[in-house]
Amino acid sequence: MREMQELRLAVNGTPQTLAVESRTLLVDVLRRNLNLTGTHIGCDDGRCGACTVRVNGAPVKSCLVLAHQVDGAKIDTVEGLAPRGTLGILQTAFKRHHGLQCGFCTPGMLMSAAALLERNSTPSEVEVRAAIAGNLCRCTGYQHIVESVLSAAAELRGEARPAMLTHAQSDSGKSVGQNVERVQDARLLTGRGRFSADVLPPGTLHAAILRSPHAHARIKRVDATRARAIPGVIEVLTGAEAQQICKPLPPTINIAMRMNTSYSIAVDRVRYHGEPVAALAAIDPYLAEDALAAIEVEYELLPPVVDMAGALASNAPRLYDEWPDNRCLESDRSPRKFDR
Repeated sequence: MREMQELRLAVNGTPQTLAVESRTLLVDVLRRNLNLTGTHIGCDDGRCGACTVRVNGAPVKSCLVLAHQVDGAKIDTVEGLAPRGTLGILQTAFKRHHGLQCGFCTPGMLMSAAALLERNSTPSEVEVRAAIAGNLCRCTGYQHIVESVLSAAAELRGEARPAMLTHAQSDSGKSVGQNVERVQDARLLTGRGRFSADVLPPGTLHAAILRSPHAHARIKRVDATRARAIPGVIEVLTGAEAQQICKPLPPTINIAMRMNTSYSIAVDRVRYHGEPVAALAAIDPYLAEDALAAIEVEYELLPPVVDMAGALASNAPRLYDEWPDNRCLESDRSPRKFDR
């Protein structure tokens, strides 16, 4: 039986009293208990910043904080930046200056920027970039994000805003050749966007993957007996079991390369750090992690190859026993002449 503890928070100005496990992360309290799915999970280890919220005004990556560590704190999420889903000054600046594309990183980016503007009303471009350095964006290239924050800062000071990117109007109603306003921006900027993890139907199972801590090792034994016995664990799959029910992974590139046969879960040997060794499904993500810890794996360590010269050496350990060496492709890079 899990031990529940009382948690008191003020979230976007509303007092909340919850009963949660002591190990529950703040991001999960916000998303699962309070349905504030604007706070996103992109990495689980604090690298991407998509889960950034403000805790007593300071930007915090909520996937790295236990909820009980901030008991009694004031928590602000993207849903609380403006009332009733409207756009505040910072969000409007992001819309005008095209500071978002897919919108996944946007809530965390907004919270880091809001914390900056709260403590510094005249940030420089360098200071803006430093404030959002912990928020990764794979779409925009950051320049429009920086322009958005600087524009919002100017408006908050009551100064003229930098030039905005405007959308042309077309009397014909046609969009070809026109700058068309993105209809999805408002919901993405207010935390109302919907991504796959935000729409989990009842009964959704949560997967977890056990990965190798070694770069090169032989798998001597995988024992998932204890993991399978945990209530709420639905299935555990080892490499040998996956081999029986799954086809080998198809090649992603085939340009006269020597191809190996591999599976989604390592069968008898791991060939890189982090290679999957087992996978499981459980009714709860925390339970899934508990089950991973219950899987026993015995390895026989093998010499790793860590650079190209070592891989090409005549005495290098071969990654694939059926190959004569570690070369997968030889290419002549000398200039070629083509007949016109």
